[in-house]
Amino acid sequence: MKPQSLALYKTAFWSYDIRAIAHDVIDQSFAYIFWLAIGRYAKEQYDEKNSKIVIGWDTRIANNDLITYFIAWMEAAGYYNIHVASFDPQSGYMPGKELTYGVCSSSALYYLGRGDFDLWFAVSASHNPSEYVGIKTINKEGAFVAPSFLQELFEREYHNFQGEIPLDVTVEVNESPLLVQKIEQMNQLLDARFKTLTKHSSFVVDYSNAAGVSLEKDFFMEYLSSHGHTIHHLNDEADGSFPHHPADSSKAKYYTQVKETIAKHQLDFGIMFDGDVDRIGVMTNKGRFMQWDITLAIIANQILGSHDALDGMDKKVIYDVMCTRMIAEKTHALWGKAIVNRMGRMYINEAIIKHNAVFGGEISGHYMFGEFGGMEFVLLALYYIMKEAENHQSFDAMLDAYETYHKPEITNVKVHDKELVLDKIADLFADEDVKRIDGVNVFWKDFFVTVRKSNTEPVVRIVAEADTIERYNQIFEKMMNVIADDIIDRE
Repeated sequence: MKPQSLALYKTAFWSYDIRAIAHDVIDQSFAYIFWLAIGRYAKEQYDEKNSKIVIGWDTRIANNDLITYFIAWMEAAGYYNIHVASFDPQSGYMPGKELTYGVCSSSALYYLGRGDFDLWFAVSASHNPSEYVGIKTINKEGAFVAPSFLQELFEREYHNFQGEIPLDVTVEVNESPLLVQKIEQMNQLLDARFKTLTKHSSFVVDYSNAAGVSLEKDFFMEYLSSHGHTIHHLNDEADGSFPHHPADSSKAKYYTQVKETIAKHQLDFGIMFDGDVDRIGVMTNKGRFMQWDITLAIIANQILGSHDALDGMDKKVIYDVMCTRMIAEKTHALWGKAIVNRMGRMYINEAIIKHNAVFGGEISGHYMFGEFGGMEFVLLALYYIMKEAENHQSFDAMLDAYETYHKPEITNVKVHDKELVLDKIADLFADEDVKRIDGVNVFWKDFFVTVRKSNTEPVVRIVAEADTIERYNQIFEKMMNVIADDIIDRE
């Protein structure tokens, strides 16, 4: 088998990760070239006697081949110290959807990798459709390795390649005692936090048939259930085709089963994991979807008000330009510093590390903890959410207490000239506090506005929040009037 064109393979390298349709783009040749390049790099950079690499993945069927090739071609490059995070799903596999090597969520992998491994690979396309596969690469410091650098390694190996790609390979995977030990440490750490909860809750977990069906479900069954919590499990068999709904916890329309289960059993709340469990969505006892930035404010409030996460960390919270002012309000009330940052999971992670911040997150639902290297840890996020809920009559009441400003969903506007539109918005608010953190960002005492341009479409995205709906309508109408001549279409 010969490789496809380099131009096609380059389309898999994004700003944050490697991601494309399995077999069409990320095929056997791509895997061979990529993993061989990584193996040579690891062989050059690390002392193999003291270095280790760990890999984990979600439930997508195409991962079977990716993991086989990873082990085979890393070893072909001369690197052998590989630890495979292979954990069986608690409820098994849907028929015909079996994975050769088990499952491990990105969230768990981020914990497993810290301190012991030079490179971590999370093989997942996260919330993307089932036909996609993806690879996230993390270094020993817990920072994402830039896909642009990985693309350079790939291109070098591509140009050096001669002959045919070998197809028939077999590998042997042994249990890693180190990973088993670290899983036990992780569970004990989480258990110690959850034991401090004073209320026994009833809730439903929708695993989306994705990576949470293994270690996360095991924690719920072995630990939380034994502490008096009542847990209902949905879509908890591994099935990388995601038969019930996409593995995307960001959209309220996918929470139908969660909402019905809450109502049927009169539960306190419900949660959903995405494809690789680096995001967690929450629904209240009345079936209201909790917006990501509201959840971020809830977690920040709990962390800053406690002492179990502040050792050695600064009382700083990082959040992106699309998020509610409630985050800053709660942070300042507890003598913390709220820092607005450009959007993007990688940039939030970098800012947490740079500022030694205790917590950070973004509008898309990634909640990252300073005490764990600025990485996601969704079960820890759940703990803080449940801890804060103890201060309110219900999850719905908690949402009411935080959702005090008027902030509709993002408005997408198709325009003739994106840069011109941004300049007009900046001029409109020249008397206010206008910044260029990410797009045009306006911060004032009773409102904020962010206008960002799409990188791929002739579209600007507008989000605004105000103290009242009347003030919001006034601000939004002013913006639409000033750019009226530039608008082609509007959602």
